[in-house]
Amino acid sequence: MRKKVIIVGAGFGGLAAGALLAHSGVSVTIFESASEIGGRAKCVEKNGYLVDLGLHANRLGHQGAAARALEMVGQSIRFAKKKDRTSYVYQDGRLIKRPNAVEDFMQTELVPDESRPALLQTIFGMIGEDPAD
Repeated sequence: MRKKVIIVGAGFGGLAAGALLAHSGVSVTIFESASEIGGRAKCVEKNGYLVDLGLHANRLGHQGAAARALEMVGQSIRFAKKKDRTSYVYQDGRLIKRPNAVEDFMQTELVPDESRPALLQTIFGMIGEDPAD
């Protein structure tokens, strides 16, 4: 008797699990409550810009989980190469450069001036450093 599996959610995890199971001979049915599959693995258009909702999940490119799962089922993916690491946050109808380093977090308009000392303390606490040093 062929095994049957039901997966709830057609995001990164549900689709990858479904593909891997189906590739191994399991009968898979995936249910998704949204009108489109993909979860965070999709782009939306905002004011003429395409915003990638799942960019963080593919930040490792060809070494990442999505690429590995596709490879396991005999497929491949090509990642575009960027000249720099610039990415943006869509907030209040505008695209704001996403901070990539501690220094960027201390200057971005995404973090209010009054919150920056606490943010700095938190960041240094996470890495075990004393910001006073």
